[in-house]
Amino acid sequence: MTIVNDLDENFRFLILEVTNQVDVTRNFMRSMDKELFEKIVSRDDYIDNLKAVIENLIFSKIYQDHSLDQKAINIIRAKNIICSNLERIADFCVNIVRQVGYIKKISSLKNFNHEPFFDEVEKCFPLILPVLEEGNLTKALIICEAELNLDRLYKYHFDLAMAGLRGDKTPEDIVTMLFIFRYLERIGDSLLNIGEALLYAILGEKIKIAQFEALRKTISKSGIDESLPKLRYETYWGTRSGCNISRIKSNSSNDGLRTQDGIFKGGSAKKILAEKKNLEKWQQIMPGLTPKIISCHEEGGKAAILVEFLPGLTLDELVLTCDEDVLASALNNLDKTFQAIWAKTMVKASAETDYIAQLLSRLEGIRAVHPLFFKQDMQISGKPIYSIMELISRAGLVEKQLNAPFTVFVHGDCNTNNILLNQENGVISFIDLYRSRQSDYLQDVSVLLVSFFRMPVFAGSVRGRLNWIIEHIFQEAQAFAAKNKDVYFDCRLALGMARSFITSTRFELNVEFAREMFMRGQYILEKVGSLKKEELMNFKFPIDVLFY
Repeated sequence: MTIVNDLDENFRFLILEVTNQVDVTRNFMRSMDKELFEKIVSRDDYIDNLKAVIENLIFSKIYQDHSLDQKAINIIRAKNIICSNLERIADFCVNIVRQVGYIKKISSLKNFNHEPFFDEVEKCFPLILPVLEEGNLTKALIICEAELNLDRLYKYHFDLAMAGLRGDKTPEDIVTMLFIFRYLERIGDSLLNIGEALLYAILGEKIKIAQFEALRKTISKSGIDESLPKLRYETYWGTRSGCNISRIKSNSSNDGLRTQDGIFKGGSAKKILAEKKNLEKWQQIMPGLTPKIISCHEEGGKAAILVEFLPGLTLDELVLTCDEDVLASALNNLDKTFQAIWAKTMVKASAETDYIAQLLSRLEGIRAVHPLFFKQDMQISGKPIYSIMELISRAGLVEKQLNAPFTVFVHGDCNTNNILLNQENGVISFIDLYRSRQSDYLQDVSVLLVSFFRMPVFAGSVRGRLNWIIEHIFQEAQAFAAKNKDVYFDCRLALGMARSFITSTRFELNVEFAREMFMRGQYILEKVGSLKKEELMNFKFPIDVLFY
């Protein structure tokens, strides 16, 4: 057959060919006809070639056709994913019929029924083109749900096989049949990938079916009166929290103003529910500081939350885009915000800190990215050079003598990208709050200082601005400590800074810059770890270590 040079037509051909391959495989399983076997195996090369042709056409179209809008590009990219998975399904068909050749006694398999598997698979192929052409979410979800149904069928036959192995005289045949059902189950995985690609074509963003279901149920609870396809769904890339975070934009408006924009977050129930609890507490402490909860949904160890979208620029965006007057005003508002939080939530009771414990819990992640940073103890000219583990151990002994004189309710993940400034009204907002807790205020201070330090900008003018910000934050924290008679401020800040410098290296692939942070953390640990009890109150934090 000649392969025509047209993307849409070849795409249709591929769907038809794979549909036929599955159907012939089903017939072969019924009849064990050798001619059908040959047909399945021989058509596999054609399907592989057709998929390669489509792939070339897809990349050519994306790079050469500059008239394509984003929706058209999304559909083309979805087709590429679909084609890869269709080709994989065809491969599974070949694997299935080859496995049949190892069966010795067909009659021993009468208790195994492959028909429901093929029923589930074959109902999906006619839905692919209508979903792409009509944007029909219901049909896309039918394809996604086939994977779950095939999993259930496989589990039933797996249990049946295990029972049969205990007494059957042909265990080899049962194991072979189990392999066949395993390939049928893996077809479900490919169908799920196809269904999720179709969701991407409709929504314009990549989303897993579990995330989609969580989004659908959370939106339903929110009272937003708009269908999902009409909502604009924008994923926030680069998050390291392990959660799916997306902005949901509604096309509805009220007097010309968007009223239903929100941030959707889905992930483990532990994290999401912790954030919900913290958001509720923050609303009690300082209403308006954090996003309001629109709705929340929990199911099967997973949870999702929809909160209001807060307009504004993050602190790192302010540093890079705003002039110094705007930045100075933002820092002033940030100072007032922290002072208000600390005053309102202060609990005047001595409390242990856990900076060294936090550092220890992240060491494996650091080692995985930068294994060469971890050196053994050594001596140079008779002077001991301690390993990072020894420095941590020594600093840990000192930390036990450095209780915080009071605690406050902290952000818990006080990075520059988790603090917003609304430029219209100057209001500071906090986001991403699942780590909030009652703790030492230097927990937030140390994280924020290193967050500015590790911004990957090295131009002299911008770096000077960062150093100015860092010094300002340090001085404000120092003044707060003096006002509240925090005599161990410098020592505890040193531990927090060492923790933040060293743990930040696991997110930094620029080895030289990562080593710079790691060495600064080591230097601070060495300083603190060498202190005697009577020296703790007089220790001065080496502020120069904060400037790059």
